[in-house]
Amino acid sequence: MSHLDNIVLGSEKVPIVLDIGSAYTKCGFAGEPAPRHILPSVVMTCIDGQEKKVKIADYSKDSKELVKLLKRFIHNIFFKYLLVNPKDRRMVIVESVLCPNVLKTSLAKVIFQHFEVQSAMFAPNHLMGLYSLGVPTALIVDCGYSETILLPFYETASLFNCCQISGLAGKAINTHLEKLLYLYASITYGEETKPFAAEKGPLEEDVLEEIKVKACVSGHNPDYKEFSPDTEIPSAPVNDMKFQLGPSKCPIDIRKDLAASICVTGGCATIPGFSCRLKEELTVLANSARYKNELSVKTFKFYETPVNPNFANWLGGSICGILENLADRSISRETFIKEQYVPDWTHSRKRLKSVAQAIMKRVTSEKTPSLASVVSKIMSASTRAKLPKVAINDDK
Repeated sequence: MSHLDNIVLGSEKVPIVLDIGSAYTKCGFAGEPAPRHILPSVVMTCIDGQEKKVKIADYSKDSKELVKLLKRFIHNIFFKYLLVNPKDRRMVIVESVLCPNVLKTSLAKVIFQHFEVQSAMFAPNHLMGLYSLGVPTALIVDCGYSETILLPFYETASLFNCCQISGLAGKAINTHLEKLLYLYASITYGEETKPFAAEKGPLEEDVLEEIKVKACVSGHNPDYKEFSPDTEIPSAPVNDMKFQLGPSKCPIDIRKDLAASICVTGGCATIPGFSCRLKEELTVLANSARYKNELSVKTFKFYETPVNPNFANWLGGSICGILENLADRSISRETFIKEQYVPDWTHSRKRLKSVAQAIMKRVTSEKTPSLASVVSKIMSASTRAKLPKVAINDDK
């Protein structure tokens, strides 16, 4: 049955699944195995009298300008690509665990106040990657455009204190690729050959992305040696990729389970040979003198994502969108308009409130404590106690 038939027959509208990344945005409908469209996360805007492409992530600090750009961007997604009316429709928004609060709040204002979406579930992309695998334990490595984020899950519980972040991602590859082109590439006109740097100026991001997708591979590195976290990697020439294995923050009793359940998602994971190269260098480091006794892990196993790793996290959002408890795990339009607040995914509002009440009874005798004192005491007490965490936000 088509979506037009659903509207005509009056049945419930299919939720929209949206994954806004730093470089590309995936959009589609819940219950489908792949997004309908993958488009750049850019908007055409007028700068100094000229139409230029700007990335949405570049306006994460200017909320007013960001809201204007998001209105145009989301409008194109709804009415140009998905061809749906978003009014009174549910949404699943797959977000990064490092998503700026300004971006999240601005996006909520646009979809609730401008497009009048019924409700929206803000779900972390690493958890959605776990959903797409259908397993409770995994080490999710999301290699995106701006950064690579590693977040372990054990029995569906996120170990956020073990999260690690690296700037080695798609943007770093593009920057290094451009340096290599300037150093070694040349252009031939008939019988005349000129250096690439003399003929071409700064390359656009689209050109570098196309070269990376069509020409770059990650192969075996026979000269691989261990790099310490403090070692400065030379700018060029340098090996295609270097993966450093720092001291593990995970509890020692679950390290073997996580090492046998690694899943790599994101656009960089689509580079041919990426996972094999990663496994090879991790194995070399794990068996080295530096980490052999510390990690107690010698082998690593990787999950193969059921779909292209580029939109594996979106698939998890598609699965979430068809669950019966989607409404309970979403924030409604009325709630947001009243409170102008989007709950963080690591703690539900109900659980945070109960934890705050329990802490207040133990650490203070104030009858009407101020908000500042409550927050400060919660934060100080949470560093000494293991507070329960939930996977997704729940405002009820």
